[in-house]
Amino acid sequence: MSNVQYITNAEGQKTGVVLSMKQYQKLLDELEELAEVKAYDEAKRRGGKARNFREVLKEIEESQP
Repeated sequence: MSNVQYITNAEGQKTGVVLSMKQYQKLLDELEELAEVKAYDEAKRRGGKARNFREVLKEIEESQP
C-alpha cells in the first residue's frame, strides 16, 4: 500500500495507521472474501453443504428482531 501514514507515540513507536477510504474499502473487501473462503473450507471439512456468505448474513439479519 502506498501513501500509508503512521501514528506514533512519544517514543516513535507506530501505534496506528491512516489509510485512504479507497485503501480501507479494499481491505474490507479482501477480508470479506477471505471469510467466504474460510467458511467454504470449514463447511467442506465438516462435509456440509457450502453456502454463499452474503446469503447467510442476510438470513441472520432477517432473523433478528
